[in-house]
Amino acid sequence: LNGLEMFDQFDRPVAIGPGEVHAQGVGGAASVADLPDCQDDPRVPANLVDGVNNTWQAEHMWLAPYQVGHKTTVWLVLDRPVTLSLLRIWNYSRTPGRGVREFELSVDDVLVYKGHVKRAPE
Repeated sequence: LNGLEMFDQFDRPVAIGPGEVHAQGVGGAASVADLPDCQDDPRVPANLVDGVNNTWQAEHMWLAPYQVGHKTTVWLVLDRPVTLSLLRIWNYSRTPGRGVREFELSVDDVLVYKGHVKRAPE
């Protein structure tokens, strides 16, 4: 993914700090930077909320190890109540085939959406 944006009931952006973003892919890795020989890879979960979303630069993206049949999860832990009216998902654009295809959105452990994400343009 390139980024996540959230908006409240008044269509104002909801500030999300890098410490509020968490991820887990295959083998428990939060990103490819957790893999051996990839520690310098800049594509980490905190990039999802750095505000630079329309990009092909790895420094502003997140990439996690993926394997068919295994779930990759991103979650936000906010320390305040938020009324969510819009979640904008910026799909992975560096190699669009690596982006998210299907996802589920849960709020407070309640499934509120299950569907597809549009592929990033090539």
